[in-house]
Amino acid sequence: MRTDRPSTWRPVTALFAVVAVAAILLALLVPTPAAAGPSAGGDPALIDASRTGELRITKALGDPFTEYGDPQRGGEAPPKEPAAGAVFEARRIDGVDLTTADGWREAERLSATDFISDAPESGRLGEAYEATTGEDGVAVFTDLPLGLYHVTEQPGSAAEKNWSVAEPFIVAVPSTDAQSRSGWNYSVSVNAKDQKLTARKAAGTHYGRPGQQLSYGITATVPAPYRDGTISRVSIHDPLDPASSHVTDSDKVILVDATKDWSEASTYLDAGDFTVTVEETGGQKVARMDLTDSGLARLAALRAGNPQVTVNWVFTVLIESVPADKVLRNRGYLIVDGYPPFSPDTRPGVPTNETRVRFEEEPTTPPEDTVTPESPTPTPEDPSLSPTRTVPTPPEPTPEEPTLSPTRIDPTPPEPTPEVPVPVPGPGIPVPQGQPTPPAQTPAQDDGTRSDLARTGADSWRVIVLGALLFLAGLLILIRRRTERNQQR
Repeated sequence: MRTDRPSTWRPVTALFAVVAVAAILLALLVPTPAAAGPSAGGDPALIDASRTGELRITKALGDPFTEYGDPQRGGEAPPKEPAAGAVFEARRIDGVDLTTADGWREAERLSATDFISDAPESGRLGEAYEATTGEDGVAVFTDLPLGLYHVTEQPGSAAEKNWSVAEPFIVAVPSTDAQSRSGWNYSVSVNAKDQKLTARKAAGTHYGRPGQQLSYGITATVPAPYRDGTISRVSIHDPLDPASSHVTDSDKVILVDATKDWSEASTYLDAGDFTVTVEETGGQKVARMDLTDSGLARLAALRAGNPQVTVNWVFTVLIESVPADKVLRNRGYLIVDGYPPFSPDTRPGVPTNETRVRFEEEPTTPPEDTVTPESPTPTPEDPSLSPTRTVPTPPEPTPEEPTLSPTRIDPTPPEPTPEVPVPVPGPGIPVPQGQPTPPAQTPAQDDGTRSDLARTGADSWRVIVLGALLFLAGLLILIRRRTERNQQR
């Protein structure tokens, strides 16, 4: 006997089958968004390993005054000109096979800072290739073996060129063809990114009063060493507010390597590694910190190939008076090679942010540690004395309780000077690993994008697997449907 079953689910079965087939076709015919990047995106297996590649690097001159702010120019930056004579070095990273998906995943894992001196990956750098920019500002590397390259600019004297050194970077040769998004381009062009110098300043407190000591901290990034491994000039100038003065022997200079854990990141310089002077020009006092030859040598050793190193100067000032607007304002300036001597009038250099310390209002009641004299005892002849007013009689002094002078203040231990964070957090300032993000610093946000090096056609396998699962599900439903039909006959 034949029994008819409800067939309302049959259209759903057919829909599942159609969706499964469509998913497979989509995975096979349409590249995923991750595979559409400019550096990688085609099938790595299609790379012709028998070919060689070319790398073209474009470098433009950068004027330190316009790059970092010069009040004399009013913030207007002139057009950049091609930088002729810049020397770049490219070194192939061993152990990265770009003809495989695993090679591209390894490329995504690596960053330029992994190859600084004595870093775990630094031993993977192979033969060095050099190229110099011509009059058009382009350096060309020809006949490069295919692979992943770590590129650095060989620093020249900023005093000669007045440009910043490009940040180290990693580039793949070949990269995805920008037009087809599926083929491979064996001539790769990149623009060298300027290595920005940044300086930040912080005060130990937001409020002050005359007689109080106040801590300041200045943090600055520094240029890379020259080709001979030396740094010739690093100084920080701080025009002091007229209401304050520098406290002698309060200075500390710390080098911080942000690639290390917080507990191992700081190197305190010795007294012979830096000098601090206070100069007065035109009525303006300027505190100045200069690294000596020994301090510059220690900085160069840390800074070689590592842009995550900062110089930090911590010092104390004494608040001597209240400014007219009751705000103590201060800003520091980083001076490196290529800048003219510092002047309070022109103030060249890399400026910090401005710190502002406000002055507390005068207290309405006397402090507890201040003895207020008693009111004088009025005489009967005093016409201002009310007939009902009772005048307290001061107690007679006893040998055990000596009489206090009306102006005497009980001695109290000095208040500790509030410390400042080292390094001073802020945009462009690297922070050591393991340190909690300070409130003043905005944590880096993930923009949802992936490294161009990881955008390969191999990622489409995820969609293929999903489509295969949907196909199997639809196939099982079709088999079950056919089996039920046979049983009903």
